[in-house]
Amino acid sequence: MAEYESLLGMVLYPSGQAGQADGLPRPALVIGHVHDESESQIVEFADDLSTAVLDRATGATYPLNRDRASTEQFLQAFDEYIRSGPADAPPMTLTAEQAQNLIARFQAGKITPPKPRPRPVPHRTRVKTLRHRLHEIDPDALGVEHWWRTPLEEAENGLI
Repeated sequence: MAEYESLLGMVLYPSGQAGQADGLPRPALVIGHVHDESESQIVEFADDLSTAVLDRATGATYPLNRDRASTEQFLQAFDEYIRSGPADAPPMTLTAEQAQNLIARFQAGKITPPKPRPRPVPHRTRVKTLRHRLHEIDPDALGVEHWWRTPLEEAENGLI
């Protein structure tokens, strides 16, 4: 498997390119990170192959999944959830002159609207599909003490 970067900001390293995780009560390999390696790492425990997020500042671990394959499938499910929603409007930085030209072209009717995209899936449907898929993959990973609770709540509240 090649390195996989999720739309959630999680990165999984290629299989076989893990380093030893330090400071944990049981042996584990670092198999990825969340946003920044210096903040949170994704670890795989040697004894049961379960995965967790290690907060480097506190040393606390938060369970992810029963194994790496489930973690990968969760990331793919969240990516599909994000891609099936509305497109983000690209940011636009303009000088005052560029903005005036854009307004003038708009007022003159010279700006045509973009071609329509496929209609995004309604939010409720996307969340229902995501929740169902995650439950099929690893239902225990949705427990209160698990790391996935926060991104799932954010998805339910339309924050991602």
